[in-house]
Amino acid sequence: PFVTVLENILHNCVDAMPNGGSVTMTATHADHRSVLTITDSGCGMTEADRARVFEPFFSTKKDDAMDIEKHPGLGMAVAHGIIHMLGHDIEVASTPGQGTCITIRFHGFAIAQQPTMQI
Repeated sequence: PFVTVLENILHNCVDAMPNGGSVTMTATHADHRSVLTITDSGCGMTEADRARVFEPFFSTKKDDAMDIEKHPGLGMAVAHGIIHMLGHDIEVASTPGQGTCITIRFHGFAIAQQPTMQI
């Protein structure tokens, strides 16, 4: 299930950067939790959109990309559901024009033995 979470998040990151950009994944461990942060340099979201990002069928994609068959607005809702089903937390921070940061906090296990790992 976690592969599905990553696929959905990364798909949204790429869609948010139609002219190119970067996606950074950082894994850390602190306070008995492992934390995965995924940051893109895309278009970002308004606070109103950010507040709805985990709602089923909600999408920020515009124009022809709003084709419900191609982009039904389920990716982040599915990611949220899987993360919570596994007992972890996910949150989104975003600023229009500056990109989006998705943070997943894992409870109950550590990431390897390295304190920080960048991919």
